[in-house]
Amino acid sequence: MTGATNQPAASGSKPAQDRVLIPFVEIEKCFTAGECDRIVNFGSGLPLVKGEATAHDLAPNARNSTITLFGPGPDSQWIFDRVFGVVGGLNRQYWQFELSGVERIQFSRYGEGEYYDWHMDLAARGTLSRRKVTVTVQLSSPRDYDAGELEVNLGSTSRAASREKGLLVAFPSYGLHRVRPITRGTRYSLSAWFGGETGFR
Repeated sequence: MTGATNQPAASGSKPAQDRVLIPFVEIEKCFTAGECDRIVNFGSGLPLVKGEATAHDLAPNARNSTITLFGPGPDSQWIFDRVFGVVGGLNRQYWQFELSGVERIQFSRYGEGEYYDWHMDLAARGTLSRRKVTVTVQLSSPRDYDAGELEVNLGSTSRAASREKGLLVAFPSYGLHRVRPITRGTRYSLSAWFGGETGFR
């Protein structure tokens, strides 16, 4: 997997129970408020660029935000370790996908008027076609911004994730989701994508 980091903690190759394809999971306080601030300081110190939608050629205006990507290193390995541990447990409990690694983690900044319209985190070919689990971590306090909810489509309805600082949200990467436009302030978040070579199994 191009750009992936192989760690066995996220593997779902040995199911512990019958698989339940739950579409949406929230884990409160995956990171403390202080850890979130530490991540924001780290990410803000990296070069930020305009993010592109997964299907940029088809929907060039679907996304308006700035991002940076980072891999494991002296200042970020602990972030990877934390996310790996949580997602590994969720995958074993709910999806039991065969996961072989994670891409570089994305740090995102959404300012006033910025958004990411409805999309999936998959593509027909390349690294994006191997994605299985999408993860987002809320790094900002809900007091710091208005609107900007992460919303996941559940079929006949949709659900907005909690805006609690430090919250981790995970769902299969085929799930439609969006970030609604920010109307005041700034929202920071992390995103990570776990994948494998075997399709959705």
